[in-house]
Amino acid sequence: MPPTTIPAKTWPAIAKVSDVPVGSTFVFTFGDSSSMAGQQGILYRASATKVDAVSAVCTHAGGPCVPVGGTLLQCQWHGSQFNVTNGSVERGPATYPLATARCEIRSDGYVYWVADV
Repeated sequence: MPPTTIPAKTWPAIAKVSDVPVGSTFVFTFGDSSSMAGQQGILYRASATKVDAVSAVCTHAGGPCVPVGGTLLQCQWHGSQFNVTNGSVERGPATYPLATARCEIRSDGYVYWVADV
């Protein structure tokens, strides 16, 4: 009997690659298949082939995080700062990192959410 291949699930695209230049961010909403469904996320394009994504919901009090330059995000409520590449806390009052998601650039020219991390 030949081996069985299970096809990878195809998630909805987050963005066109051309809409996210290298070194920039892109705000999106997580789809229903994510544990972060309906939440805002922030995508960062680190290079031609690498993208990172984190939740835009601050772990301190649930405030919205926004890009403030480079790889830095800041909570609009209390000023916590996070690294968009891995969600780590750069400055409190938050003490827990942002949730992260694995995304990838595919050959069709779109960025796809692949899995929560």
